[in-house]
Amino acid sequence: VIRTDPADIVAQYNFITSEVLMARITKTDDPAYSQKCLESAERCFAWCLGNRREENPGTLGASVMAALELFKTTGKKPYKDFATGQAMKLRSFQAIAESNNPGGFFYTSPERKEPYKNISRGCLELISLCDLVTTLPDNPDVAEWKGMISDYVFQYLREFSGKNSFGIVPYGLFTGSDPGGNRRAGSYWYRYFMQPELSWWVGINANLASAGVGLMKASEVLDDPGLEALAQRQLDWITGVNPFNSSTLIGVGYNHPRHFGGSTFLPSTPVLPGAVLNGLGGTSTDEPDIGSGNWQISEYWTPMVAYTLWLMAEISE
Repeated sequence: VIRTDPADIVAQYNFITSEVLMARITKTDDPAYSQKCLESAERCFAWCLGNRREENPGTLGASVMAALELFKTTGKKPYKDFATGQAMKLRSFQAIAESNNPGGFFYTSPERKEPYKNISRGCLELISLCDLVTTLPDNPDVAEWKGMISDYVFQYLREFSGKNSFGIVPYGLFTGSDPGGNRRAGSYWYRYFMQPELSWWVGINANLASAGVGLMKASEVLDDPGLEALAQRQLDWITGVNPFNSSTLIGVGYNHPRHFGGSTFLPSTPVLPGAVLNGLGGTSTDEPDIGSGNWQISEYWTPMVAYTLWLMAEISE
């Protein structure tokens, strides 16, 4: 039994994607189970269509990925049409570079011009666009999708990774006052880490690794091998190329942040080889922080593990 929060529409779409992949994996060895997984995914997709929440780049990206996997598995045209429609809707969320202001990133909504940020959901908008291009190479909108990918990668990810000595991508852009760090780009501020003053914040491993996955896919879509090197920089940071020489992948590298065993469950979580921590955090002035065993940095979280494994698989392939 896999349970997700019905209010979390991204989790629902991610559930669909995982169920469809499981249906394909088990189709030969266990056809009955495979069919159950596929039926579950299609029911969940129908539920999502009838219970739409406010859309943002993350929900749009997750919905495209879910619809694409359903189309690849079933061949049903409505899933393809939904995916392409969601992608064009995503276009209205993308910022256009003007004057001294950067472009390519996505707004929270077309009406609310606040740059979209989600530290643990990952770079679903970029990954989904790349998957669209490779899945539907003859679609009349391919040139538009490639343009969106190019703007996001070159005007946003590569531009701001170039401002960092280690080549990591930013957490996000901010409007209004300085969020800490005095890092400015046109009328925006930017940070590489979440602000530790927030009531909830975590390290940056999922943000880096998911961007790395997107960059690996974009390197193929845009035929630019240089993007592979930028993707590698994200994994390098996770495995220890940072100011602390600290790896946040257990069993690899040195100087791991102090272990966080948990505060809710007994027995406590042991040190697990292969686990990925939330990742290094940042200070109020946006400088790296290794923490002191706090959960925000040292806890093992599924998105961090999943995206890091995915990035390693993309680079290895």
